[in-house]
This record gives sequence, structure tokens and C-alpha cells, in this order.
Amino acid sequence: MGKEVEMQDRRYLLSLEEISDTLQVGERLEEDRLLEVASSKLDRERLKKLENIKHGKSRLESLGAGLLLQLAVQEALCERRNFQSGEETTYLTFSQLLEKVQEPLPLEYSYGEQGKPYLKNYPFYFNISHSGKYVFCVLSEQEIGADIQWKAPQVNERVLKRFFSLEERAYWERCSTEEEKRDFFYQMWCRKEAYGKLTGKGIADAVSVDMCMLELPVAIEEYELSEDYQIAVCKWK
Repeated sequence: MGKEVEMQDRRYLLSLEEISDTLQVGERLEEDRLLEVASSKLDRERLKKLENIKHGKSRLESLGAGLLLQLAVQEALCERRNFQSGEETTYLTFSQLLEKVQEPLPLEYSYGEQGKPYLKNYPFYFNISHSGKYVFCVLSEQEIGADIQWKAPQVNERVLKRFFSLEERAYWERCSTEEEKRDFFYQMWCRKEAYGKLTGKGIADAVSVDMCMLELPVAIEEYELSEDYQIAVCKWK
């Protein structure tokens, strides 16, 4: 037998724009049909969690997250191959996601001390983040953290003072334009969130960490989805 090829990270980005627009039309039967079909493809724990969410956007985010995780594990089990160049992230609309997800796998979860979820019955790690009109999901064979951030027009300076290191704040103040300050703020914030999700300790674990220098035992890959969204993926080196 040949040597098994190590699986690269699987990354999925779901746009909620299509489904949000559909549900805003107010067609009750269409809404019920979509939710029924989508819910039938979730594992029991995700479905139970979804039933406790009443707010429309939060419900869509949770629904999309559960479906993305199902798809990620299903494809990893079926294919167990490396992605080709340019295939690192799979972009999906809600209808495309529904078409791809098969009968739900019986996913079971355990949780770290700070609530980080793990799969109990499959050999993968995962992380999910949502912001604005997107849900981002990563699946890996090693610990991983991921974050997506919508860049609000204005920087929250209270967050800056509370969570950014002295070095990071000094760098932010040296930015020459408001646009540069905004981009730097969300780049650092996205790194911090991904780092906190990797360690399982949350954003508090990254408060005093200087994300400018990245002199850390982690590798951070980041990219912009558009000028309004920042993404970061964090793993141990």
C-alpha cells in the first residue's frame, strides 16, 4: 500500500446573502421548506441548538455553520486528498450547500475548559466563524483556529485600548490615514480571534500578545475576502 497523503486544511466560505434575500420576501411556505430541508441535514446536537435560536440572522448563521461542518467532514472522509492549487477555499451559496450535503453524519462533540468544541467520533479538528453575510468553516487534522471579520466603517477605540498591546496601539497611531487604521485594526483583531480559538482560551488569551511581530509558536495565514472582510487561519508551527 502507498503512503497515505496528509490532508490539507479544508476551508469553506458560505454566503448568506441569497438565503437572507429569499426569506425577506416573506413567502412563509418557501421559508418553511428551506428550513425543513436544511434542518434534515444536521446532526442532533446542532439541530437542538438551532431550535433554541429565535433571531433570524443568528438562526441562519447557526444553520449554515452546521451544514458547512457536515459537508467538510463528509468530503474529508470520502476524498482524503490534497487540494490542487487554487482550491484552498470552497465558496458556496446556501442553495449550493444544500445540494452538496448528503444524509447527516452522527457528529458527536466534546468541549474544552473554555467551551471550544471538538469532534468525538471523527479524527478532525474544526473551527467556525461568522461575520456580516458570511460563515467560514475550517477542518484540519491538527488543532486550528479561524476567524472572519466584517470591517465596520469606524474603529472601536474602546476595544483597541482594552485588547491591543502597547506595541500594537503604537503601530495603529502611526498609520497615516483612517483607512490604514481601519485595515490594521481588523487585521490584528482577526489574528487575535483566530489565535484565541486555536488555544481554546478565547480573546482574553491574546490581549497581551503582540500580533505585529508574530514571534509566536504559531503560523497565521490571512487574506482579504474583499475590502470589507478580513480572514485569518491560525495553527501551531
